[in-house]
Amino acid sequence: MSKKNLMVVSLICWGNIGLFYLLYLLKFEPVLVGVLRELTLIPSFLGGVICLMLLTYILLKEKFSCY
Repeated sequence: MSKKNLMVVSLICWGNIGLFYLLYLLKFEPVLVGVLRELTLIPSFLGGVICLMLLTYILLKEKFSCY
């Protein structure tokens, strides 16, 4: 994956978490939002963390490469 793709996927994952947090703060909790939150919250968190770790690895690998 390229750096740009990793950043986009990570932002989408964290945006999903932010959306559900915003809906929680606004006290907008219909059943459909609750179901979607339960289905997507953990994969979004894991996807965001893994993409950021991969991006960090790629950036450090580029910075410390010897050629």
